Formats: sequence, structure tokens, C-alpha cells
Amino acid sequence: MIDEMQELRRETKKNIGTLLNNQEYAKAEQLLSQYLTIASDDPEAFSMQAVLFIWQGMPDKAMQAVAAGLAIDQANFDLLYNQAYLYEQKKEYSQAGAIYQRLAGSLYSQEQRERAEQSLGKLAEQGFINTVTKKTAKYKIAVICIKGLDSFIHDICRELSKIHMVKKVIVSNQREIYEAIDWADIVWLEWANDSTIAATEYRGITHKKVLVRLHGYEVFTDMPANIKWNVVDKLIFVAEHKRDLFFSQFGEIIARDKTCILRNGVDSNNFSIAANKTKNKNIACIGNINYRKGIDLLLQFFYDLLQVDPGYTLYIRGTHQDLRYQIAIEHMIQELKLQNKVVFVGRIPDINDWLKDMSFIVSSSLEESFHYSVGEGMLAGLKPVVHAWKESRGIWPEEYIFRNSAEFRDIILDNRYEPEKYRKFVLERYSLPKQMEQIYKLLKPFPGISRADRDPMVTIGITNFNAIKYLDECMQSMLSQTYKNLEIIIVDDQSTDSSFKKLMKYAKKYKQIRVLQHSENSGSPDLGRREIIAQAQGKYFMLFDSDDFFADKEAVTKLVRVVEENELLDYAYCDLQIVDEKSTQINCWHFAQYDAEQVVRETFQRGGSGILTMKGLFKTDFFKRNNISYLSNGTAGDTLTSLLCMQKGMQIKYLGEPLIAYRQHQNNFTFNLKKRIDSILTVLEYIVKNFSETVYFSEYNWNISKENRQANKFYLIAGLYYKVFRQFYEDNWKPWNNKDDEKENGEEIKQYLIELKNLLFEYSQIVLDATDCYDNDINLMREKLKSIYELAGDNLISNVRLPNEFTVSNKFLLRRIDNEIKMREALGGIFERLRNGILAISELIELANQYIIYPDQVLNNIGAFLFKQNYIEDAVTLFTEAYKINSMNQDVLLNLGIISYKLGDKQTAKKYFTEVQNKPENLYAVFQECEV
Repeated sequence: MIDEMQELRRETKKNIGTLLNNQEYAKAEQLLSQYLTIASDDPEAFSMQAVLFIWQGMPDKAMQAVAAGLAIDQANFDLLYNQAYLYEQKKEYSQAGAIYQRLAGSLYSQEQRERAEQSLGKLAEQGFINTVTKKTAKYKIAVICIKGLDSFIHDICRELSKIHMVKKVIVSNQREIYEAIDWADIVWLEWANDSTIAATEYRGITHKKVLVRLHGYEVFTDMPANIKWNVVDKLIFVAEHKRDLFFSQFGEIIARDKTCILRNGVDSNNFSIAANKTKNKNIACIGNINYRKGIDLLLQFFYDLLQVDPGYTLYIRGTHQDLRYQIAIEHMIQELKLQNKVVFVGRIPDINDWLKDMSFIVSSSLEESFHYSVGEGMLAGLKPVVHAWKESRGIWPEEYIFRNSAEFRDIILDNRYEPEKYRKFVLERYSLPKQMEQIYKLLKPFPGISRADRDPMVTIGITNFNAIKYLDECMQSMLSQTYKNLEIIIVDDQSTDSSFKKLMKYAKKYKQIRVLQHSENSGSPDLGRREIIAQAQGKYFMLFDSDDFFADKEAVTKLVRVVEENELLDYAYCDLQIVDEKSTQINCWHFAQYDAEQVVRETFQRGGSGILTMKGLFKTDFFKRNNISYLSNGTAGDTLTSLLCMQKGMQIKYLGEPLIAYRQHQNNFTFNLKKRIDSILTVLEYIVKNFSETVYFSEYNWNISKENRQANKFYLIAGLYYKVFRQFYEDNWKPWNNKDDEKENGEEIKQYLIELKNLLFEYSQIVLDATDCYDNDINLMREKLKSIYELAGDNLISNVRLPNEFTVSNKFLLRRIDNEIKMREALGGIFERLRNGILAISELIELANQYIIYPDQVLNNIGAFLFKQNYIEDAVTLFTEAYKINSMNQDVLLNLGIISYKLGDKQTAKKYFTEVQNKPENLYAVFQECEV
């Protein structure tokens, strides 16, 4: 069925492509819309939709389609290429160039890279971009701005990009802000508004050089009071009176010597004086139409002008921003009978061309910081007419400032008209080169940025338990790295030796070291790893056990180099040097470049033993963006986490050098047989639940009937599980052989393997019920298991309800629920244990948090079951705990809302219902009652 659906998808997309090529856009759009209703998770479909809109001349819709596709697959070449093309059409060349450069220098196919390089070359040849590379760039500068407020920064970005790598990032959420900061050496925050508040709250900004430019409106809000000014190196004002007002409103929240005045700069290349320009009677006013722009004042003064000379016409180029003001202005025009004298002009493709027919540029504003359009008009040879707003006399020529109607009229009626003079004034004071000269002076102190500051921070996380013997070697290998921008976080799991005391000595001596200690031993390093990831301030992080160490002083430098050369990468890993207790090398584990399916397939076929080492360099944002915390899974948390990461699309790169030393000794956590069996079983079941058999058994033909496919799948799974069972039962399970290792007790091994045995009986029964093709193999296996456990009947272990000594563990039932296998029986089993007092709610929560991959969903499912059985209080406890684990879980939010509503607490119900994204139609009446 799955294969049939995939084939249908392929065929449909092929038909859409044919229609597009034949320019049958209406049919293509209809078929595409139908396809997206059943395949809304297909990024290729959104790429096709973008192309359709591009060809139909609808760039905004095309950009929306691209954004929807990239939300599914952020690395999709076609979507990114279309996005770059659209930016190019909008003349946002730096944005387009950045994307083309990313596509040209990454792990795409040769043909794709050449295509991107060709587009990049064209932009460079036409002078739209300067292809500064990472090797030649002086700094990486991220310019962060909210959509619609970037018009004053575009020219600056273009000029800076000639010698620096510059990203203008138009942000819509915190993640985009954090990504930009992580990438940059210098962060330019355009406007002191909400985006700057979010940026300065991000821990990763503390090691960056930060510039904030405040334009004006911000000082009339409380936003500056919420900015963390201690992380800002320079606050830039565009007007002196705005700086005075800032300190008057907010006090000394930043030192005055950290502020400066930087007037706006106007690109003179965009404006020219028309040949033989002479004075006419056309007056231009440019800007959004709102109360601040004083259009009502302008209409009064213009009316007075017409009483002297009725030949003038006022052209207002702008968009109304307030309906009340629009109505007032329109009514005023009618009352003054100016309908034939005032012309409102829509958006203009070429403002310079439009200004050629104008003679005056008016600023009637009540309040401004600079008023950009005055400078643009003067560069085009227009005579300025500027209302006396605060500091206008300090910015524009005194002779063109008016205070009243008479002065307004006198400036316009004055016969002196000197286009070159107006242009010269701006060139000498507010040209773009003048502005850039000041900006470069602002950046001059930043050559003091050391290489450590310029290099992205790397967090090295170390988990420690009773490793006093190895600590010095581990710590010295960190401190002697040539890469210096390091943060070292060490989590001690309540060591009983003197290692914690030694770690505190290191923390006192080296400021980059932080030491945390658990209040009680957690039993595994996984909790510590989760804490490290949560607290990591670095752009990248690495995880070590305290008996590991770097085998190369250049290790971090080499790994960072790999990921920095390709922005799409999320992880770089290397070979491991294997050493004994005396640090003597005894082996070397060599890895390879893997793809996602290979990682899943080989991990499964190796019986749950992972192939992708997690001792490498991770991009922190990948974990935070995908809400991944290091999974707790006994001895195989790394394997389980690697599978989850690959499932989330982690892009990886192998570096074939042994940069890290892994110590092999009897106290290794992986030597604990009981925990290892428990852990690999979780890994195997995770793969069965989350991946297709076509991945983990890819060598077999799966184009068969549904019944045969099911039988073959579980026959192969049972065969692999039985092989794993025998490896452990025969004590042949360690990834290395050591003749001195003690043999495990046979009876204990049998007990450890009970859950695996139960699964073998369960899966083999599925095969027997489906077909008789494998009866001999399956029955031989079952007989062998029965003889090992001395069982009498054939049906004793074929379901969850087992005799006392073979009763499955609580963990087993929780995993059944987690993996959605025989869920109702497993939920019933948990319910019986809770009802009979065999299992406590607190114990259930602890087990779920410690052993389950998605504890929030498991607790939610059990809570829903308890709610149906009328165990309301226990259900609320489980829902609440699930909410603490993952406040975005939609099922949990819905259940908490429903239960609050049923308990009569509509206010709390509203709180949870508001967060539900896809609200079920059958609950609309409830939502309305709760005012959602």
C-alpha cells in the first residue's frame, strides 16, 4: 500500500511537471491543489507551486510557497534556489547572493553546485554583490531587522559586504535571531525594538560585538527599558535630540560614551538631476501617511499657497496607515476644494524618474529623526521645504525651514531655484560614502577581536562519576586545545571519590570552566548530557565522559573547520583512538561517511549497537530547533539519540582522523549487562516503530501482498532478535574480547533476557498466525526458548498477561505504549497495577522520564485511559506532568483543556485550548463557551 501511494505521488508530480512545461497553468494549479491535500508534507510539491506562481508573475505567493516547503525540508535545493531567484527579482541581491553561495559551497550534486555558481557569478559580474569568501572576509556581520523596517539598512549591507561577509536577516521569530547571532562575529541590531530585546536576552550574544541603531519611534515606547544594554558595545542614534530624549526617558541604562550620532546616508548613485531642470509648480511629499507626517498641516499651508498662485499641484506618494486619519484627510480635501490639486500616488518602481517632474520636496512632519526622502529629493535637484520639527535646523539648510504658512509660501514662491546647490549639500554631509566612513570608524576598535572571539564558541560537556584517576588527563587535553573560544561544563553525578573537589579547583583557576553537581546519583551520564545541552552557550557542543580525552591538540579546530565550511552541516565526527587504563593505545575505531538509512539499517542489523559515534561536534541549534534532548537509555543513550537525530534530518560529515581517545576498562558503563540488554532492546523497538522495514531490511523485496509482507517482516525481526538473544545468553556480546573478563551468571542472564524472550514469542506468533511457510524455523526457536526457561505450554508467553514469575516489567508495558504495540492491553496492565497498589503514580512518572523516548505522550495516553475509568485526580497528575515535559504537545493541551472544562474551570481551559493549533470541530461549542 505504501509503495502504491509513493508511485501515485511520483506519477502525479510528473503530470504536474508536464502541465507546467506546456504552460497549462490553470490545469497545473488545479492538480497541484488536489495533490497538496493528500501530500502536504512533500517539499517538492511546494517547489512546483513556487515555480507556477513565478511563471504567473505572482512573486509574493511564490515566496509563501517556498517558505512552506522549507519548513518541511530546509535543505531542499530547488526551494532554496527559487528563494534566491525571488530575492534577486526583488533586488535584494545580498540575500540572493548569500543563498547562491550556500548552495554552491555545500554537499549538493555537482550539477546543482555549478548551477548555483553560475547564478552567483552573474550577480557579481553585474556589480550587485561582492563575492567575499570566508577566507577573505574581515568579519561576519549579521544585520537583524523586523520585516518592513529594513529600508534604511539595505545600502549599508551592500557596502559592508564588499569587505565583510554580511547577512541581512529579516526575522519573524526568535530562532532566526539566534541563528544569525550564532553565525556572526559582529551583530548589528537595526531598531531598538522587539527583535533587539529578544537578541540581547540570548545567551549566545554575550561573546559577540554588538551594535544597536535607534532611529526614533523607539524612544516613545518602553522597549528600550527591556533591552539588556550590558551586552551592547555601541548604541547608534541618527539624531542628537533622540539621544537626549533617550537618557531623559530611561536614565543612564547605558554609558553615554557607548553612544554616538550617525546620520543617515543616501546613495547618490540612485538619484540624478534631470537634464536642463527648471522650476515648475509640482510639489512632492513622500512617506507613509499618518498623524506624525502632518499632512493636515500641509493641506492648510498648501491651500494658503493656492490663494496666491493657483497653479501649484501637490503630489503625495505614500500609503495611509490609519483609517481615521485617512477619512479626516479626505474630508479636509473636500472642504478646502482641493480635489483637483492634491494627487495621491501609489507605489512607484523608479522614484528617481518620478522626481524628475517635481520641483519641491516637502517635509511637513511634526517629528522626525532625519527624513530620508528630503535627502533623496535634494539629490534629484528638488528644493527642500522643511517644517521646523525638532533638530530640523541642525540637519537641513536653515533657509528652507518654515514655521508657519507664510514662511512655507515664501520658500516656494522664491524665484531662486538651484538644483546643483541642493544636491551638493547632501553629497557633502549625507552621502552614503560619508556614512560608511563613520561606520568603518565604529568597526575599527573591533580588530581587537581576538581569534578566540571571532571563532564561534564551542561548549565541551563532560559527565563525571568517580573518575579521579583520569581527570587530569581529560582536563589538560581540553585546556591545551589550540582552539581557545571554549566553554567547559562539567556535571558531576555525586561522585564519592575526591573528583568533585578537584573539578572545583579547575573551575577556580580557569574562568571558562563551570562545574555542576547532582544532589543524588542519577545512575547514568544521560541526565548530565541533557543539562549540558540545555545550558550550552556555544554555537557547537561536544560530549565527553571524564575518562575520555582529546588525542590531538588541533581536534576542535579541525572539527569546527569542517562544519563552518558548510552551513548545512549539523554534526562532524572523527575516528576514535582506543586506549586502556594506562592510556596506551590498543586499537582504533574507524568510521565512515554514512547516510541516514545506513545508520538505521546497520544499527538494527548489529542488534541495536550503533555505528555513528556521538563523540563529535554538534550544532547546538539543531538540537534546540528540533527540541531534542539527550535520550536516557541505559548504556545506549548515544545510539538512541543518533537515531532520533537522523530521523530529524541531521546532516553529518566524517573526518577520517583519530582526534578523540576513548578509554576501555572494566568500569565502563557499557559493561553493565543488565543495562545493556535493556538499552539495546529499546533501540531495536524504536527502529521497528519509527522506520520502515524497507530501511532496516533493505536487501529484501517488499513488493508483495500486505499479508505476506507482515509475515516476512516479523519473521526477519524474530530471527534477528533470536540472534541477539543467543549472543547475550551465550555471553558473547561485548564489542571487544578480553580473556580476563569474568563470565556472567547464566541464571541472571536468563532473567535479564525475559523481555526479549517475551517479544520473540509475541512476534513469532504473528508469523504463525499469518502463514505456515516458516513453521519449522519458528517452532525450533520457540522450543529452544521453552527449554531454556523450562516452560511447559506453547501459549504461556504469547500475550501480556503472564504467570507471576514471568510477569512483564512496568518498563516493558510503558515501552509497549511508547511504541504503540498492543497499546490497549499495555494500558490495561498499567491500570491494574495502579488500581491494586502494585505501582504508584510517582513511580510511573519516574520510570517514564528515565526509560521512555517520548514520556509526555506515554503519560498523556495513560492519563486519558485513567480519565475514562473515572480516576480523575490521577489523570490530572499525569497530564500536568506531561505538560511540564513538553508544553507544546497538542494531545496534552487538549486533554488538560477538556478536563479543566469538565471540572468547571473555564479560565484554565481557555489557557490550554488557546495553545491548541488544530482544534477539533466536535469541540467548537466548548471552545466558544471558553471564549477561545
